[in-house]
Amino acid sequence: KDEVTLVSGAKADFTTVFKVGTSNKVENVVLSFNEGYDKNSVTDVIFPDEINGIECNGLFGESTSIQTLIFAATDEFFISGDNIFSKCSVQTVTFNPNCVVDFRKGSFAECKSLTQITFPKFISLAGGAFKSCSNMVNTNDLIFAEGLTSIGGHAFNGCTSLTGTIYLPNSIETIGEYVFNNTGFTGVDFSKCSNLTVAGGNYEAPFGNMDNLTTLDMSACTSLTAIRPNFSQGSDNLTEVILPPNLTAIPGKAFAQCPKLQSIVIPASCTSIGDEAFMQAGNSLTTKTFTMYIQSNVVFPSSGYGVFNQSSAKIEFVLFGNGVTVESF
Repeated sequence: KDEVTLVSGAKADFTTVFKVGTSNKVENVVLSFNEGYDKNSVTDVIFPDEINGIECNGLFGESTSIQTLIFAATDEFFISGDNIFSKCSVQTVTFNPNCVVDFRKGSFAECKSLTQITFPKFISLAGGAFKSCSNMVNTNDLIFAEGLTSIGGHAFNGCTSLTGTIYLPNSIETIGEYVFNNTGFTGVDFSKCSNLTVAGGNYEAPFGNMDNLTTLDMSACTSLTAIRPNFSQGSDNLTEVILPPNLTAIPGKAFAQCPKLQSIVIPASCTSIGDEAFMQAGNSLTTKTFTMYIQSNVVFPSSGYGVFNQSSAKIEFVLFGNGVTVESF
């Protein structure tokens, strides 16, 4: 390990600190402030390609002066320690888009001034990494690198200005609760997600309130047998859903308050639908029908508020298989 103590200066440019050459990159640089050094005097932080990782907890957290962060690493970069830049005033964050990065909990959480980011490829992303960065605009799609197995809860929750497509890798197994809730992404690519087994963590709403999302095609998620409640609730422009082929049940309010939902494909493995799963679904449809494609005998709940509570849409059932048991709407 190499240790660096920041003594003074507005620019923390580590390019001049490490001249070790690209063949001898430094991993786990331990950062700290000299006693009496005001972290609110730092405006720019630059990590050169010679540095592959840093270690510290909350070092620049709540700094009111930081404007620019540059991570120049071209192959990999690791952040050890939580909340390193959380609640700081950074405006622009730039990664090499081909760099594979490991982020810890709350790395950039609640950075309200952050307006532009160039995403790297994430190999690990802990809970709340970018939570509530509501003004953050991305310059490229969000790509997760092969090798990533889980995304921590609330990682992008409340990042309403993010757009583009989310690309998930074949290695992904777990997506935590509220990970992409209330974000502006337009698409989610599940085409490689054959190993995904948990979507929504221990709670709910991994893809809730995604108002720019129009389609959820999970047909490639062959290992996903259960999804969490409120899975994509409140996604205003969601029109089409294809559920995982081995899903056994649709939980309560999974697709509630999706006013433009026109069709959903329910696999043969699904045998039950939870209370208010499609509450108010299709309510904005005026000339079109909300069509439910059912491939097996599905039991609707006989108590509670019913699957289609408060839905004013015309509902059409297309049956493939043994039929459907409808006990309550």
